[in-house]
Amino acid sequence: MKKLLIATLLLMVVTATAFAAGNAKVEAIFKIAYPGATHVHFKTVGELVSVSFDYEAHHMQAFYDAEGEQVAVSKHIDFNSLPMRGQATIKAKYPTHTTVEIIEMESQEEGVCFYVALLDGVEKTILRVSSSGREVTFFKKETMKK
Repeated sequence: MKKLLIATLLLMVVTATAFAAGNAKVEAIFKIAYPGATHVHFKTVGELVSVSFDYEAHHMQAFYDAEGEQVAVSKHIDFNSLPMRGQATIKAKYPTHTTVEIIEMESQEEGVCFYVALLDGVEKTILRVSSSGREVTFFKKETMKK
């Protein structure tokens, strides 16, 4: 029993040390990529390190893998920063909805796309808009609590 406890504690220490080293690597890479970033917060999300921060008048979030490679970055933008075609489609299809949040996401897998959160009463609809604005597709729907 004592050996099992020691083995478990050793595994926890090794895992924590490996994560701390990986996190230090991410912190160093982040500081080079975003000099002057403020309000920086690191946290683990699954197997990624998420960094939320403010940079050049934008609230942003960057995601890094265990090797310190940036896999995605997002920032909040306003409606007028969306591609014109996307704006027109959203205005036509969702005239009674209020835009509550827009995120520009750039990832290795998808390139640049946008996520637009719209509110109509207690229904929150999230749309995905392609980089050209030609494709506006349903992504997710949530019912907001009153």
